[in-house]
Amino acid sequence: MKILYITPYNSTFIHNQINKINNESDIISDTILLYDYYYFLRNKPYRKHIQKCMTNEIKGMVKCPYLTLPKRIFHNTTYWKMLSAVRKKIRNSFDYDIIHAHTILPGGFIAAKLSEIYNTPFIITSHGSDFYKTDKEISSIRKIIPYNKKELSIFKEVLSKSEKIISVSKNLVKDIRKVYDSNKVIIIENNFDNNNFYQLDKFEARKQLKLPTQKFIILSVGSFLVTKGHKYLIESMCEINKNNNANLYLIGSGNLEKMYKKQIEKLKLKHIIKILPPKTQKELNLWYNASDCFVLPSIHESFGIVILEAMACGVPVIATKTVGPTSIITDGENGILIKTNSVEAIVNSINDIMTNITLRNKLIKNAKKLVSSQYINEVIELKKLYQGIIIEKNYHI
Repeated sequence: MKILYITPYNSTFIHNQINKINNESDIISDTILLYDYYYFLRNKPYRKHIQKCMTNEIKGMVKCPYLTLPKRIFHNTTYWKMLSAVRKKIRNSFDYDIIHAHTILPGGFIAAKLSEIYNTPFIITSHGSDFYKTDKEISSIRKIIPYNKKELSIFKEVLSKSEKIISVSKNLVKDIRKVYDSNKVIIIENNFDNNNFYQLDKFEARKQLKLPTQKFIILSVGSFLVTKGHKYLIESMCEINKNNNANLYLIGSGNLEKMYKKQIEKLKLKHIIKILPPKTQKELNLWYNASDCFVLPSIHESFGIVILEAMACGVPVIATKTVGPTSIITDGENGILIKTNSVEAIVNSINDIMTNITLRNKLIKNAKKLVSSQYINEVIELKKLYQGIIIEKNYHI
């Protein structure tokens, strides 16, 4: 069985999933990594992110830059430029059984066109960010441009032609079915890599990272974007710091990094809040294990794989009541769910974990039970899906 993956979604998770499929099954694959060369040249955070993705090599990965003009009126032509770039990369060497696109647009568009050309079935994984461009309100929250009429038409056409549409969370399935009501929409939830994320001795982890052993350490991992809500977490430290026993570490990068540094300086919190660059998975495992509490304060979150990683490392999790976290967390049982955009909610939930040892131990125990039983291996599910599609195709030939 040979699969062609198409991903403009430059995520460590996707890279890990594809590598896992290659290593743990008899599936052979190639991966097309799309990136906008114009944006690559002019946007430093994007450039650093793509360069990081390129260092996390996937077996059979083909780097595929495309060039677009920087105006909205040219946006629809981007998909055709991507398709042209991909065809040049795979010309005369197409021997795949299935095309698997990550994102409905633009990945699904390219997969649909290749499917027509080579008579090969395709499936799509929606990670949420691509789908929610259909919602103007959510697009406004995320500070992104929603799909225009032409894109919405292409969006629905791609969904109708695909064999299956994979959603990465239970709530995302419900939302996709509101737009496209079909039994083709299935769920294969994101999974963490249990070979990289597991519990270690807290004091040993702190020793390796040279962190204070007596402080209550709060951790948040994610891109510095408006939708991640870090500004509320930063502000919450004004109240939490009154007992002078807590430190906050923010790991990530993004366009708002400078703004957050100014906010921290303005609030006079530089001595207890540190912003750190993105880490390798091995390094992240140490940071999770060194922490007493993990907070994901997102305004909108499609899934939140960092929740699973923190849970696997035995760290109690606080997250907002958005699409992804509510699919994973049962409030008060394996984590704490709070309302979005609320400094008060963050303060209260962190104080609960700081002061209530019984609650903390309960959350840790139940969370570890959850991730060990439900979020270990999506490779088996994907392989079954691929096999079923191939059998169906051969049956109709």
